[in-house]
Amino acid sequence: MRTTLLFFIFLVSSTYSKACNCFGHDSYCETISSSEEYLYQGFHVKGVKIKEVEHGMDFLVLEAYDKEFSKDVIRIWGDLGWLCRHYVSSFEDGDTLILNLLQIGEQPLVDVEQTGDFAISHCGIHYLYVKNNNVIGPIHSFENETMSLVDFENQLRSSYCGLISSLEQEVDQNQVKVFPNPFGSTLHISSTFPIDKVEIINTTGALVKRKIYIEDSFFTLQLDEWPSGAYIIKLLGIKGESLNKKIVKI
Repeated sequence: MRTTLLFFIFLVSSTYSKACNCFGHDSYCETISSSEEYLYQGFHVKGVKIKEVEHGMDFLVLEAYDKEFSKDVIRIWGDLGWLCRHYVSSFEDGDTLILNLLQIGEQPLVDVEQTGDFAISHCGIHYLYVKNNNVIGPIHSFENETMSLVDFENQLRSSYCGLISSLEQEVDQNQVKVFPNPFGSTLHISSTFPIDKVEIINTTGALVKRKIYIEDSFFTLQLDEWPSGAYIIKLLGIKGESLNKKIVKI
């Protein structure tokens, strides 16, 4: 009996070690700036924990920072001791959180989990707390810090959560063509270097479109539903190249 028990403990321990043998960053901003799909899939959200459900929780979506969610309340699954996830029981009901989530695929690891649900990984930093309009946690480094929610969300609209700003290199305008300009519904971008990210800002300074992980030197944006007017398009290359251009929608 003792031998059997020891073998079972060893087996569970070995499975857990293998499952959690993954690389993760030391800060939230580094994690959501990763190009690795097991770290960032674009499901980046602010919301409130409603209640626990088995090893998961129901979560009310307040704001989606990247990809949109099809539901206002989503199901997020945590760890069972071997899934290499964060234990959602560490969050209290009513906690406001900023989470970086991974979507569960077509073959869930646990029966109660459903395709299209979400999970919170243990590899890297995937959550921050929001209290009294402040964001708290390892935002830019492994040490906890506190910054206002407004400043944090403004940084999200900048280059990779403010991380790549020091690496940006202004390039010659002739290296990028944005056409036609003015445009009606379709905007083409052609560059001499691979573009990684595009942001478009209106005249009030609000971010109206964000596209990431492009990794191409030619692509097209469909903007037919936009109102007429002037915009600023900001292009970021995979090596930190940066360029701003004024565009006009007619």
